[in-house]
Amino acid sequence: WYVISNSLAASYFRCDAFSKFFLEQLDGVNTVGEAFNAAKEKLPDLAPDTSEIIRLLAALREADMLGGLPVVEEQGSANSQGAAKKPSPWLQAMLRPLAVKIPLVDPDKWLGWLAPRTKALFGVPAIALACALALWASLLALSRWPELVVHFESRFMDWGNVLLLWFIYPLLKGAHELGHGLVARRWGAEVHEMGLMFLVFMPVPYVDASSSSTFANKYQRMAVAAAGIIVELLLSSIALIAWVWLEPGTLRDAMFNIAFIGGVSTLLFNGNPLLRFDGYYVFCDAIEIPNLGTRSNQYLSYLFKRYALGIGGAKTPVSSRGERRWFVSYGVAAFIYRLFISFTIALYIV
Repeated sequence: WYVISNSLAASYFRCDAFSKFFLEQLDGVNTVGEAFNAAKEKLPDLAPDTSEIIRLLAALREADMLGGLPVVEEQGSANSQGAAKKPSPWLQAMLRPLAVKIPLVDPDKWLGWLAPRTKALFGVPAIALACALALWASLLALSRWPELVVHFESRFMDWGNVLLLWFIYPLLKGAHELGHGLVARRWGAEVHEMGLMFLVFMPVPYVDASSSSTFANKYQRMAVAAAGIIVELLLSSIALIAWVWLEPGTLRDAMFNIAFIGGVSTLLFNGNPLLRFDGYYVFCDAIEIPNLGTRSNQYLSYLFKRYALGIGGAKTPVSSRGERRWFVSYGVAAFIYRLFISFTIALYIV
């Protein structure tokens, strides 16, 4: 797999060997047809049909990789006048009022200053210490489980604690996002966007570390994706240990909230590869199958069309040996887990 980047638009696109060679032929002289024919001659076993090439070009244009040129240019169309502009954050806010994303600052310079001074925090000794603390906190949680349940039932949904949660959650997620940015910057990726997302009107900091997708070393990509998980687990472990020793009060409630958010949400959501959060991207890089979730769904759809409906022309998304078993196992497991989460939330609400 190859990654194409547009640093000006901060967009990235991953493609296979055939697409890479095809795009290399688009030198301003060759037509799309000539480039496609040249790629078919070079890599006949990997050649897709023309509809996939059209989808490829459309996806590249959507990712700002074609310099604003339309895939099919019509005389007098607005697209033929120049690059397509992304909607402003305020327009996006009106279109998606429950998930608003507003960029605020360019943190690249100060992250570049901070990254070498904090690299020890993400070194092997620090990670080993974090794992030891997490193990200690887990053992404490098991030994104090009835007390944790009582605290949750009696204090967690209290209005005063809900207000406390409203302040703690953004701070914890800010530390999470800072972890992504620092590790990405440590290995030379540029991080030019930091801002706030308003998820159901709650402000949540975010850092755009997507430039780390250009790292050739998969372990560096995995480290960037896992950095936020490690930060949250470390903070939640420290908080749970503190909760055990603190006397009842606001500070103890705050420690419980940090432990709950950083621990439970990481295990059930953010660190879980069956949902498309950080753990998912770590897992995809670990098994070296990009876009696993979408392609798993496509493969299950292909199996249904091919064998249940008898559609002989159905096309499989499998491109290399060993992908089939991952597509089936992951697709089924992710579907079952999403159903489980949906039913659990529904039962809790009811």
